[in-house]
Amino acid sequence: MKTNTDIDFQKIEKKTWASFFQDGLLDIMMGLFLITPGIRILTDNVWFTFGFAFAIPVVIIGKWVTASRLGRVSFGTERTRKVFRGQMLFSFTLLVVLAVWVVILGGFVETPKGIHAAALALGVLAIYSMLARWLELRRFYIYGILLGAGMALLEMDYEPAGPIAFVVVGSIVLSGGIVTFIRFLKKYPKPSMEETNIDG
Repeated sequence: MKTNTDIDFQKIEKKTWASFFQDGLLDIMMGLFLITPGIRILTDNVWFTFGFAFAIPVVIIGKWVTASRLGRVSFGTERTRKVFRGQMLFSFTLLVVLAVWVVILGGFVETPKGIHAAALALGVLAIYSMLARWLELRRFYIYGILLGAGMALLEMDYEPAGPIAFVVVGSIVLSGGIVTFIRFLKKYPKPSMEETNIDG
């Protein structure tokens, strides 16, 4: 039987878990991942491919900035198990989707382009749905739908609709991530020396 203390602790733990993803850095990375292929296709400039590599250090540096504001947190057994189950489910979904893509898109099974487009869209949606469930971020369901639709348009050779959709959606996601990151920094200011000095 759960006591009020257990319930309160779970609420606090859930709120703490959510705060780790309120910095907007995942949205910034996702926005860059969406914009990069769109611009690459529209401009036919190979240099824009490096936008993927640019997204990684942005998130690493950003996490270094936010870590000093949130500090280190150790989650309870139930949350740890939930995260592990989420990781396993996400990994399993990713492997299944990749296997389906290899079979259908790799030419092992002769299928029309419409099936290719559907496989891409549903696969992306499945991956992002599992990611949303694992991280408890509902907006990633929307990202999965938008990215899946963009992938389907690209597969069906609906140019420039496909790449433009990537750039527009990516710009919206990136802008939202930047705004969220700024709000996060204001909500969680960096602790002063007096607050971080345990001897003081």
